[in-house]
Amino acid sequence: MSNSSSKIEGIGEMSGLKTIIVNGNLDSLKQALGDKTLNELEVGYLIDLAKLNNEPEMVKLLKQHAG
Repeated sequence: MSNSSSKIEGIGEMSGLKTIIVNGNLDSLKQALGDKTLNELEVGYLIDLAKLNNEPEMVKLLKQHAG
């Protein structure tokens, strides 16, 4: 297995991240993201969702995973 970061794969994984953000569970988001990298479209969508839910810590975390 490579040491490089992995990417989000599939709609199911994005749906899971969306649910975690809507539920406001920062620890679950940290765990789900792990070492994954989000592309511009993914991170933009998830950041908007976190902002709508007033989750500034999630916004910071998602920005760290932008690739």
